[in-house]
Amino acid sequence: MTSRRRAAAAARTAPVHVSGQFAPDQMPWEYEGPIEEAIGTDGYEHGMEEKEEDDTGDDGPDPREDVTFETAPHLSEMGAAALALLDGPKGFFLMIEGGSIDKACHKNQIERSVFETLEFEKTFRAVMAWAAGRKDTLVIVTADHETGGLWVTKSRGTGEFPEVVWGRWDHTGLNVPVYAWGLGADRITGVIDNTALYAVMTGEPPAPLALVPHEAPYDAYGTVPLAPCPFPLAAGRR
Repeated sequence: MTSRRRAAAAARTAPVHVSGQFAPDQMPWEYEGPIEEAIGTDGYEHGMEEKEEDDTGDDGPDPREDVTFETAPHLSEMGAAALALLDGPKGFFLMIEGGSIDKACHKNQIERSVFETLEFEKTFRAVMAWAAGRKDTLVIVTADHETGGLWVTKSRGTGEFPEVVWGRWDHTGLNVPVYAWGLGADRITGVIDNTALYAVMTGEPPAPLALVPHEAPYDAYGTVPLAPCPFPLAAGRR
C-alpha cells in the first residue's frame, strides 16, 4: 500500500499479508510550523540540519515522493487499520510505535515532539476504544529509551509550546514510564527492566533480574553521565 486511501481499503478487505510503503523515508510530520532554535544544557543555541537523501537510482520516479500530510495515513489511522485486520478469535500481538517522536527529539525540536506525541495519544485512545469491555486484552504503553535529555523548565500557557532545554542529541539511559491496562497489568509495578515486559505479555513467570541502581543518569551505553539540568525542577515524574 502506498496511500492513505489504500490503507483504509486494506482494513476492510483483510488480505493475508499487508505491507504499508507510504513514504521513501520519513513520514510527513504532524507539525510543519516554525521551529524555535533549541537550547542545550550548556546554554548555547543549536540546531540540526535536515538530512537530504540523494536518490540516484534508475528505477524511475517513486510515487511516494509526493507524500504529504493530507495523503499519508497518520499513526492513529494505521493503528485502527491494524486492529481491524488482526481482530479475530485467535487473538494477536500488535506493536504500534510513534517513531517520529524519537526523530523529533534527535533534532531537539520540541514543536514536532509535542505534535507527534499528541498523535500517539490519539492512537492510544483508538486502541483503548477497541479494547473497552474486553477481559482478554493487555495494553502496555512505554518507550524503549529517552532521547535528547529533555527538561521542561517553564510553561508558556495554554496553546503555547513550553520552554525547554536539551541535554544531547542522542538516546539517554534515563528511566521511562510504563503504563498498563487489562489482563496482567497488575504484574507491572515498581522499577523493572524492559526485558521483563516479555514475561508480562506472555503470562510466563518473570526471570530473575538483578537491577543495579545508578547514582546519576547515564547515556545509552551506561557510561557517560548527562549534563545536569541547570534549572530547578518541580516535584513529580518527568
